[in-house]
Amino acid sequence: MTSDETRLNRALDEAGIVPYETDLADLIIQLGEDRPSHIVVPALHKNRAEIREISGAAEEMRQANSALQTMQKTVSAAFRQRKRLADLR
Repeated sequence: MTSDETRLNRALDEAGIVPYETDLADLIIQLGEDRPSHIVVPALHKNRAEIREISGAAEEMRQANSALQTMQKTVSAAFRQRKRLADLR
């Protein structure tokens, strides 16, 4: 959420770097191209059906079902994979 507020994500995107939020709620907001509704729980205004629809656009979460724990595990595994493949300089 801080990276969005400071427009860091936009600057990274313009520089050709694809930023991904590492917090699940922030990622939901990012993938849905939405604004946070609450400082502590930014995706509070999203229900499970909306989260499934948003996450369905992300390749890593296509296999996730309606269980939030499954979604969290799927996202965590995807982040680990991205970290392994990232060009960290």
